[in-house]
Amino acid sequence: MRMERFLAALMVIGTLMTTSCSEVISDINSIDTMPVTDESIDGCWELKSGLEDKFDNGSFLYIYFYQEGQRYELWTNIKVEENESAGGIVDPTSPLCTKGNYTIEDGDRDEYIMQGTYDHNDGGWGEGFIVKLFKPGNAMQWTSIATGRTLIFARTKELPEYFE
Repeated sequence: MRMERFLAALMVIGTLMTTSCSEVISDINSIDTMPVTDESIDGCWELKSGLEDKFDNGSFLYIYFYQEGQRYELWTNIKVEENESAGGIVDPTSPLCTKGNYTIEDGDRDEYIMQGTYDHNDGGWGEGFIVKLFKPGNAMQWTSIATGRTLIFARTKELPEYFE
């Protein structure tokens, strides 16, 4: 009986490990959340949905959070309009790296508010984002406080090599 439970547990773990990120993200509202802390978001995240209107083939956005010092690096080649806060038109063939600091505050009803500033003194992230981190910590949802736009990120192992 113990061996059957062990094998069943291995099968479940194997299934979860091979489930693609898009499958996890498509059913994100049924996943339990966990606290958003510097430690729980530490590492690299890739934007999976929420800016489709700005994506062309080959567009990407990665954000790397560093727990120590509450720092981040945001790498993107998404083309944005000149009047948007991302600092102008990004060349789709060359990634732009923006760096800065972030903060996480506890909000109402187990919500977490994330805000950030840019190192190049071009302001911050507006009103910030309500952030949910889904168990086991591989998917994150950001909802803009100002616009209501929702962004979905998935944890990745590292930034692609050509960023370094």
